[in-house]
Amino acid sequence: MNTANASLPPCGALRYLSLCVLTTLYSPLATASEPEPVTTLQTITFNARQYTPAKQTENVRHDSSVKVQQADLLNQYLPTVAGVNVGGTSGMDQRIYIRGLGSDNAGSALKITVDGVRQPETHGFHHAGISGLDPDLYKTTEVSVGNNSVTLGNNAIGGGVAFTTVDAQDLLLPDQKMGAKVKLGYASNDQQFQRSLTTYAKPNEQLDMIVSYSERDSDGGEDGKGNHIQGDDITIKSILAKVNVMPAEGHKITASYQSYDNDGNYPFRPNIGYQANLPDNIHPGYSNNETYALGYEYKPHSNFELNSKIYHLTNELLLQGLRGTTPMRIATSGKTDGMTASIKQQLTQYHGDHALTHTLNYGVEGYKKSATLESSDITEDATSVGVYLQDRIELGRFSLTPGVRFDHYKPSERLSSDDYNQLSGALAGEFKLTPNHSLFASYTQLFNGPPLPETIHQSGQTFVNKDLEAETGANAELGISSRFRGVFDSQDSMSLTAKAFDTQYDNKIDRITGVDCATGNSVTGGQCASYINAGETTIKGYELSAKYRLNNMRLNAGYAHAKSETEQGYQLNKDSGDQLNLGFNYDINDKFSLGSAIRHVKGLTRRTSATAVADLPSFTTYDVFGSYRPSALPQLTVDAGVYNLTDAYYYEHVSNTGDKAMGRNVKVTLSYQF
Repeated sequence: MNTANASLPPCGALRYLSLCVLTTLYSPLATASEPEPVTTLQTITFNARQYTPAKQTENVRHDSSVKVQQADLLNQYLPTVAGVNVGGTSGMDQRIYIRGLGSDNAGSALKITVDGVRQPETHGFHHAGISGLDPDLYKTTEVSVGNNSVTLGNNAIGGGVAFTTVDAQDLLLPDQKMGAKVKLGYASNDQQFQRSLTTYAKPNEQLDMIVSYSERDSDGGEDGKGNHIQGDDITIKSILAKVNVMPAEGHKITASYQSYDNDGNYPFRPNIGYQANLPDNIHPGYSNNETYALGYEYKPHSNFELNSKIYHLTNELLLQGLRGTTPMRIATSGKTDGMTASIKQQLTQYHGDHALTHTLNYGVEGYKKSATLESSDITEDATSVGVYLQDRIELGRFSLTPGVRFDHYKPSERLSSDDYNQLSGALAGEFKLTPNHSLFASYTQLFNGPPLPETIHQSGQTFVNKDLEAETGANAELGISSRFRGVFDSQDSMSLTAKAFDTQYDNKIDRITGVDCATGNSVTGGQCASYINAGETTIKGYELSAKYRLNNMRLNAGYAHAKSETEQGYQLNKDSGDQLNLGFNYDINDKFSLGSAIRHVKGLTRRTSATAVADLPSFTTYDVFGSYRPSALPQLTVDAGVYNLTDAYYYEHVSNTGDKAMGRNVKVTLSYQF
């Protein structure tokens, strides 16, 4: 048995001395009337319906952020979160990275979920992405920047992103029992035409339902120099169908179906860009995700909540083209079957005039993932089961959150004859200096079982390394959060958050090529790929965020710095330059709103080996946008904007250098709700 058990370091260790001091001085950042999530100041939430300034969560209105971005891909809104980048220009190659960790050739380091359903974690083809997600279907996007809770578990070394889909009650107008929303959109750069229809109903308190269909056609678009990018004749279709049944007070049963289809003429290697694949390497391809889920919620009162879910997800990928002069056809499929069950419970004890509150969060998660190469009869699979317990203990100005988790991970016997077991601990603390100023710190142990091999290499092209160790490590964070009122005006408010982090993990798993298919040794002319433990890796950095609000005006700023160093003294291949985000939104009245956004990424020199050195140039993008709701037709909303206003020619630092970003893009969207 291959065990990777770890224990919390003693508080005497110099490295974590400051963390240990702070974790003994921890207070709740919310009042008793405003309970807030346990995974604390590391969570960013894009909320579709409201703006709620809070110390432990950063809630950004979807209708002044994602909505006005008119986002159809993740790369059009997620990079506004400090510490987050999205690689890939097309929908065929979307990859999320947090502090340089994400979906790479060695698997996934992030837990990506939609309504609690784990998204695919296995690469079918390393030149394509594994995320088929449509931002138009979601009401919230919650980003855990870094892993700071035992609730995340396996495949979450870098953190997680949790998408939540809309419900009927999110769209119904006052006094409305049923309704519909029609949306038409146009984007100039890629000649994209979008149309969608969403119908929803809540005939009584026991039932609500929603069905949404969206379709987008585009021709790929151009970069800032007018070169064609992505592909041609692309059609993306998304479906969401969800029914909530409340048979009795406190009980809710949810059944849902989601699908995402991306069909078009794509480069054989989407991640290196359209131009690099020319002249004859653009062929029909597609990717598809389908999810079926059934959930149950029991919430008899505000101090107890049980959530459970079972799900089945399938995914497919087809890419065709030339490898050199050899015709290639890559067709892969995968599936994930899983279940989750969690309980949140609040208990309060009184000691004289002092209340001691325990907020317990405990649960279990299990899933089995598998991947198949259609041209072979080989299917690789792995099973993961995790159980956890977390307790937020609050007493006056102090709060402490210990947690423990046990993970069991079992790959198929062809990959390993062993299983992997990990006992992980976590400790977080806060101390309220004043009602509006708080210190916080956290320390979380990490675990990531070896990934399934890249699917296309299952047919004799991968040397199976049965001696792989699981990735383990720890993430430590330290910061301060403050809120102010009456800074420049009696009606204004401002919030500031600053934090530093140190993420260390051992046995980093890397995919290597050019190895002998029989021995796994690196040799000249080696035809196989393999996976190895490359040693220790450290990622250090800091993140700053500020928000200011005065009446109908909102300003926000964020700055992120992260730098990695491997055991050999090099950097990870997805290190990005420092990133600055600035945003402005102003609601002129109930009919007009305006906004703008600036994003600057600093250039850097990234050295990933003795011979691999990349000079990545800086870039800056500017967006301007607005929204209009005419008085004569209040059900109609017109959103318009110009994105990449200066037609900048650039590529994301987490993308391949040939995968250039889209140039100037004018978008207009008409939404009619009735």
